[in-house]
Amino acid sequence: MAKYTITIADIDINIHTEETPEMVKTLVDTVDQRIRDLVKASPRLSKSEAAILCAVDYCAEHIKSDTKTREMERDYVKLTKDLETLREEHARLLLAADEMRRENRILHDIIAKSVNTQKNAPTTGVQLSIETNQGASTSATDVMFKDELDPNGPPRKVRRRPSPIKANTPANNKVGDMFDMLTFKDV
Repeated sequence: MAKYTITIADIDINIHTEETPEMVKTLVDTVDQRIRDLVKASPRLSKSEAAILCAVDYCAEHIKSDTKTREMERDYVKLTKDLETLREEHARLLLAADEMRRENRILHDIIAKSVNTQKNAPTTGVQLSIETNQGASTSATDVMFKDELDPNGPPRKVRRRPSPIKANTPANNKVGDMFDMLTFKDV
């Protein structure tokens, strides 16, 4: 611990401190200037009264600073807890994203196999089949159009309503006649 003789507001004081000489000089200069400013601003104020006001002002600033520090420490603890909660949520979301990626890959593979199967399917005969849970395959036509097809007879023809314009004009429209002959098998 070092001993210093300092002068504040023309008053010599001996102090013992562990602070460095540079820090002591900075503190003395700051306090001395503050007291001189108070005396200059209020000429009826003595140097002793100005020193007391300066001490009160510094104490008030210190208390405010301590209060602010405690608030910041509480905020830090709360934010640390929030950060931990967010990290846990982030880890949970990463796992969910990985699961979705895995499911996406599975669905992508299923679609790719389906597209490849359709590309390699013969163009005549049954082009689409439905696979059952037991692994058996059945024609999609049998499932989708069972009521439309008569297995023992010719397919039903598509019936079109006569156009009101066609009914009033002579029967020279060959395009309409061609479409009237289409059947479900043709489509």
